[in-house]
Amino acid sequence: MKSVWIRRSGAKRIVVLFGGWGFDERCLNPDAFKNADLLFFYDYRTLDLPALPDFGSYERVYLAAWSFGVWVANLFFDRFPKRKISVAINGSWDPVSDARGIPEKIFRATLQTYDEQAKEKFLARIFGSYPRFGELKKYAPEAPAREQRQELAALAEHFKKYPQTPRDWTRAIASPSDKIFPIKSMLCAWGEKLEKSGSAHYPEEMFLLDFFKNADEIFRLRDSFKKSSSSYVKNAVVQEQTAEKLAGLALEYAGSAAKDILELGCGTGFLTHLMLDKFPSAKISAIDICENLGECLSDKPQRVSFILSDARSAEFPKGVDMVASASFLQWIPDRAPLFFKCERALKSGGILALSTFGPKNLSEIRELCGSGLEYPALEELSSEIRKAGLELLFSKDETRMLEFASVSDVLRHLKLTGVNGAHRRFWTPGTFEKFKMEYEGKFPLDNGVSLTYNPIYIIARKG
Repeated sequence: MKSVWIRRSGAKRIVVLFGGWGFDERCLNPDAFKNADLLFFYDYRTLDLPALPDFGSYERVYLAAWSFGVWVANLFFDRFPKRKISVAINGSWDPVSDARGIPEKIFRATLQTYDEQAKEKFLARIFGSYPRFGELKKYAPEAPAREQRQELAALAEHFKKYPQTPRDWTRAIASPSDKIFPIKSMLCAWGEKLEKSGSAHYPEEMFLLDFFKNADEIFRLRDSFKKSSSSYVKNAVVQEQTAEKLAGLALEYAGSAAKDILELGCGTGFLTHLMLDKFPSAKISAIDICENLGECLSDKPQRVSFILSDARSAEFPKGVDMVASASFLQWIPDRAPLFFKCERALKSGGILALSTFGPKNLSEIRELCGSGLEYPALEELSSEIRKAGLELLFSKDETRMLEFASVSDVLRHLKLTGVNGAHRRFWTPGTFEKFKMEYEGKFPLDNGVSLTYNPIYIIARKG
């Protein structure tokens, strides 16, 4: 086995990444791993693990593995302590298997026939298509097919010698469009843990764009919502009222005959249950990053299909009557690609019905803490939706002010609704007392203090 430091600058976090068969460090864009040291493992002709760094010098250790690298990382899993996150990407701990990996017949055929001509065809499958391979060719390996075949033969022997069981991976990600590892096999290997991605076998969004945005941020938010899911239903008053209004608008513009609805960020199912009532013939595909939130929808199994995935990378169904989303888009910093995906998913005349929150949302917290989400303005959202090719039918924003008896009650409300994931702060008695006095001085009401919500509603149509 070989290793290479792609970046070693004394950063506070490190990504240890096991690459796929036949690939070297060229498969990565270092800028996608911002502000982190990056150690890459590859070439598995031997399983002699190179010397590892002192992980004690890092605040966070991220273990990631792709394709056959998942099996190798699974073998050495315990050698990487202080793991903040471990991510298995388009690979299996049982990689050559009719049930949980690449079918044995296909693996044997690849090993027997692999040459330079087969290499070109195989790389096109890795990247999704010949045109895409042409665009991303600089990320393909330079090793000759002869050396790659040697590595594949060695891996075949390794797989037989060291059969494995799955370790405690934080996340397992797979793509229904993967032409190497069938999605059915990945579902069998990872079960309910599996999240679906929209990439090909090569994970462009993680290797080329922003690894942490896809591996860390969503995971942190998922943790926050997991912890608050039981309390969310009772405390998310504005979110529930917003979903009620959105469902009414969706019915007004789409009509009750809508049969196929895609919901993004279903959460605890506020909007889902309302849409089931208002659209009695509809079947709903509901996407969310948090599996225990999806369980809240289990009382309607015949009409709701829950998809555990990040909506930005999930594969959307085609030809749906409606794409709906309530209190979700504020978590997506780059919405334009998502709106284009929605446009492609909708059939002609289909409706996009969404609600989110605008710049005045939680303005009290943002002013005092100087942190939080960058909430989009109504005009910004409207422009992005038009650019995606959708006709705007309705748009409106509102301001809602909640009253709390104390500042402690405000913070408790944020925690119980999972919003504190966007406002991380370490409180000492001194800092909390200062925050409390400033809050009470700037945002007083007759019987306590205020907290502002800024709902936005948009209805658009595909021509």
